[in-house]
Amino acid sequence: DLLLTAAIPERQRAPGKGDGDKAFFAFRLHQFISGAGVVYTTLEAYGIRPVELEGQQFLPSDPAKRLYSTHFCRTCGQDYHPVRLRHEAGGRMLLARDIDDMPQQAARETEDSDAGDDAQGERLGFLLGDTSPGTLGFDGRIEDYPEPWIETARNGEPRLKRTHRHLAAEQILVQPDGRVGSGRAYWFLPGKFRFCLQCRDVHGAQGKVINRLSALSAEGRSSATTLLTTSVLRWMHGPNGKAIETDKRKLLGFTDNRQDAALQAGHFNDFTFVMLLRGAIYRALREAGDNGNPLVVAKPDAPASKVLQDIAGKLSTRSRGLAGRLLSVSPAGH
Repeated sequence: DLLLTAAIPERQRAPGKGDGDKAFFAFRLHQFISGAGVVYTTLEAYGIRPVELEGQQFLPSDPAKRLYSTHFCRTCGQDYHPVRLRHEAGGRMLLARDIDDMPQQAARETEDSDAGDDAQGERLGFLLGDTSPGTLGFDGRIEDYPEPWIETARNGEPRLKRTHRHLAAEQILVQPDGRVGSGRAYWFLPGKFRFCLQCRDVHGAQGKVINRLSALSAEGRSSATTLLTTSVLRWMHGPNGKAIETDKRKLLGFTDNRQDAALQAGHFNDFTFVMLLRGAIYRALREAGDNGNPLVVAKPDAPASKVLQDIAGKLSTRSRGLAGRLLSVSPAGH
């Protein structure tokens, strides 16, 4: 309400005291809305571990406890901590790291080329966050791993393939200060994140980990801009926006290059297309009921029917790509 009041021209905001057409405070939306970033927590029991939003090495209220950045599986939401397992004179230590910090792969890339120790004697990987009791079905058995990772030995027993043995999860005991050898039990996954122990989602050796694990804020800039813009426009043209004159209901967006502008414009168009299609399908299914009568046949003049017919017409006229076509060209000779 404060921002809306500040955006009203002076003569409307304070009748008799101001006669200007401009507002006294022109705010920009990105000054007040931003991504949530990364969340940090300690290696303590589920339900009691503290949460911090500012990146730091130790918990402010207890410097003896380390903080670890937390990322979430994009499929099921299970939390993981990017960590480095370091060998020191006094034993092994589990230290926090950035999710993009991964060792350089060997010249011949294999499935286990990023799962071993690097030049500094550290083993990089991910630590499964403390799960809710009774929710994790992974016990470290061969049968718990993805089927493509498993082969049958000569004695008939299943085992991990040679190219995947270095990816086997290791159960370690860790103290809140990062010392390994005693404390709570956690599963350590070496190398890139390729297998979620909770939902069993499997990934290949190639690709970015950030596309598999998300931070607290998972939306991209284009998606966030589209949703914010849609919400503002819906508010302006709804019952709460009647106080704003029709010709003043505008939302301006600025960018510093044409490429971003073209990307965002395309995102707006795709979002509108998808939302219209989803809304029309939802309305058609709801009104058809259990009878299964197509809405475009039963009520061809209904708004949802018109949207479906319009989208179907556009899809039928889209030009086909060149994939699979026989082209009337031949390679030029040298």
